[in-house]
Amino acid sequence: EQIRKTQIQLMGVEAQLAQALPELQNLQPPHLDEIIPAVARQIPQDGVLVEVVTARPFQAKTDEPDKRWGPPRFVALLLFPDQKIVSVDLGLVEDMDQAGRALLAGLRSPKSNPVAAAQAMYQRVFAPLTPHLIGKKEVFLSPDGSLHMIPFDALHDGTDYLLGRYRFHYLTSGRDLLHHHLPALAHFPV
Repeated sequence: EQIRKTQIQLMGVEAQLAQALPELQNLQPPHLDEIIPAVARQIPQDGVLVEVVTARPFQAKTDEPDKRWGPPRFVALLLFPDQKIVSVDLGLVEDMDQAGRALLAGLRSPKSNPVAAAQAMYQRVFAPLTPHLIGKKEVFLSPDGSLHMIPFDALHDGTDYLLGRYRFHYLTSGRDLLHHHLPALAHFPV
């Protein structure tokens, strides 16, 4: 009963805030079934949203309860302006974390040559995406876990760094695009 009363009070306070601050109405996200179309409309034609999430695959064929869930993996979900969605398995989180630590260590030390680590990280996290990025220049990234520390401009494809080839925008979530401030999006050059 106390929880119900508190929830009613909360709804009343929220209604008062909404009336006192009409700009809050503009900050309300669209309904769940409208989010993908709304986000896709914010992606330029030469752009793509890349949300990287952590997933643990379900192992249905095992009888051991502690082995039902596989090790964590990174999965990239790409959303295009036409609302097309593509998923790409990027591999084990543990392997990606190790490659990321090596890259960051190489970038931090002025005496090191980070090219090999930048190539290894490129092969793990970006090369699997490239078949889907033909004609794309604007890459809106929402990386999960340790990947949020990786400067994607510093990845090396074996020929050159990605700096200048793509314009990377770092987001906390693809829903950040709904705030209608594309020009102010973070762009972190190396």
